[in-house]
Amino acid sequence: MARTFKVSALLSRARQRTDQENSDFVTDAELKGVLSTGYAELYSILVESGMRYFESTEAITTDGGATTPLPSDFLSTIGVDYCPSSSSRRQLGELMAQERNLYAGSGGNEATAYAIVGQNLTFYPTPPSGQSYELLYIPQPLDLSEADDDDTIDVVTPDGEAFLDAYLQVEIYSKESDHDSVRGAIAKRERARERVEWWSTQRAMYEHRRPVVSEFDPAGELYGYGGRDFGFWDR
Repeated sequence: MARTFKVSALLSRARQRTDQENSDFVTDAELKGVLSTGYAELYSILVESGMRYFESTEAITTDGGATTPLPSDFLSTIGVDYCPSSSSRRQLGELMAQERNLYAGSGGNEATAYAIVGQNLTFYPTPPSGQSYELLYIPQPLDLSEADDDDTIDVVTPDGEAFLDAYLQVEIYSKESDHDSVRGAIAKRERARERVEWWSTQRAMYEHRRPVVSEFDPAGELYGYGGRDFGFWDR
């Protein structure tokens, strides 16, 4: 379940805990900028743990070309699937930069690999038009610097909430030049960060992660089909 709060509630709580309820010494606009930075940091902690919490998909229908633009909110790739029907899909392999010429000038019945190049997703080999693929990706975190007070954000866990609350407190105390309180708020923020990191790792890693998918992986055969591998794994 998501743990959501309105932006106004997070700002109000930080003001209460720093005795700034009736002060505009630190404006809401300033605090929203700080909240945006703190939320992006929280988001990165959760994403980097391997926890599959923030995900989006983009359906792609090929037009006969090798490339298609990435979504405007694209941050990083989870995977790309070929979807010949509603009940069937195959995972594409990701080409490394030094493998970029493996399919030079070739086309095929379907793409078996992909690469992210600049702001585009590139298929290898170039697939015919009309085929369906799906990009599974992590979107960019929300920019909260100009958020409305009634906008809601997902802090994921109580520790995520504590992390953002302390993040805002640090800014308020810093503006007041209250150095003892700044140090206390930083200590609270870092303790909350550690709890978020621990929780996200526990949630994401109940079993050991395989370093790469291999032909021995229970999820199925390796990228490229027909037994071809891309040299990632020697047995």
